Amino acid sequence: MINLERTVSMDSLYRSCQRISQNKACPGFDGIDLSYYRSDLQKNLRSLQTSIITGNYRPFREKTFNHKDREICISSIDDKIVQTSLAEAISTLYTPVKSVHGFIGKRSVFTAKKTLDDALRNGVYEYLKVDIKRFYDSINVNILFSKIENHVADTRLLELFKLLLDAHKSGLSTGSCLSPALSNLYLDEFDRYMEKNSVFYSRYVDDMLVAPVSNLPLIEGELAEVSLGINREKSKPVNAAEGFRYLGFDIKRDIELAIQNNDFSLAESIYESSECDITAENPVTSEKNVESRKSDYELPSTIKNVVSKCHLVRTIVEKAKTEHYLAFHEKTHLLQLFHCLGEDGAMFIHDVLSNCDDYDFAVTQRRINRYTANNPIGCKKLRERIDAETLCSCNFGNEKIYPTPIIHALRIDRECFKPTSPKENIGHFKAKNPRDKAVDALSAIIELNKKQFEITEQQKILKGQIEDLFERTNSREFHTPQGLIIKSEDGIFLKVG
Repeated sequence: MINLERTVSMDSLYRSCQRISQNKACPGFDGIDLSYYRSDLQKNLRSLQTSIITGNYRPFREKTFNHKDREICISSIDDKIVQTSLAEAISTLYTPVKSVHGFIGKRSVFTAKKTLDDALRNGVYEYLKVDIKRFYDSINVNILFSKIENHVADTRLLELFKLLLDAHKSGLSTGSCLSPALSNLYLDEFDRYMEKNSVFYSRYVDDMLVAPVSNLPLIEGELAEVSLGINREKSKPVNAAEGFRYLGFDIKRDIELAIQNNDFSLAESIYESSECDITAENPVTSEKNVESRKSDYELPSTIKNVVSKCHLVRTIVEKAKTEHYLAFHEKTHLLQLFHCLGEDGAMFIHDVLSNCDDYDFAVTQRRINRYTANNPIGCKKLRERIDAETLCSCNFGNEKIYPTPIIHALRIDRECFKPTSPKENIGHFKAKNPRDKAVDALSAIIELNKKQFEITEQQKILKGQIEDLFERTNSREFHTPQGLIIKSEDGIFLKVG
């Protein structure tokens, strides 16, 4: 059994902070970002731990935005750390069945794909693809809390769970670090029942694949027991002979693969059921073509220049080779940088990602084909998205150039790296006659007025957030890395030193 002190120990909170750092956590409603929080990490974590143990901790209001048909919620850094610590604690309480692959240590979409491949080799070709309707929003919090109580005896820890559950208006929060772990606990009994009563069962969050197809009434009945239903539009029977998509993979029985595995009876049955010709492979995007070219593949001079001159790009490439892993955003950066270099760029993306353990040719090529941006990612965005310790030292002050590694690495003239004088930057005074210069100056004044208005509005919001913080914690002073924030009758002040 777990208790509050163990769950929010300094070791646990530190591990949680490291995890959210890897995921590039965004600031929540309080506006505090990760770099600011980590500037005095020990003090901030100790303050968080003290507030939890003394019962003074209260979650911040969630920052929300709409994505497609879902409301995505972003918690504050403090709340993310607490959520991650609780999720880690939940993972020690029980062992999910092998058929569940989402947000569980050493399991992923790739383990789900492997179990499906095994089922296909064993002759299971027809499945029922099921999507749970508004999964997180529809979870009954009272049922969930009773399941938590079955595993947790510490009343203070239960109160902490209750605080986080009540912070969201209904169900679980989409975007919370805790929601995946709680949803797996919520469906644990359902998972065990389905695994026992199905020929094949696989679940990744709210996406399920079940065989036989006739299990649909069984699924609906069991989900109804926990106040959930299926999405009729997204749930349907699928067949491997016709092909279908599952968790981003294209699933189809492959004749050539069956022959390579000496399974000629399977190859014959596939051929009879599919009754289609094997189309010629695209010479550019074919996996075989890429593999054959790798034997004599040499980096083009264009790409060599980019890798050798740009420290940011070199960091990503070397990480793939040494750690055999790249985070999703790092893979995206490769795509955003090298897609504009045509076939050579595509080959280089494949070459780098093939060092990663989770490399999949089809998925990589599909992303390359679908990416349609006209320009490569700029240096400014690239700098913002990569850790501070890997920032480059280049200065891009010339307004006439578009700052991106793909362009700068190919330039011979190093003058483009030197900043221009401040006077030339103010107001963009490039006009020659007095009238046009006056227009430029007026435009610059208007822009400055806009920025001044934005700053004033941001100050009002931040002041309101600080007022809210004082009110929720019933305190009149806070220690921060910049100094002591004090609230008095005359207003809010920052005492430095």
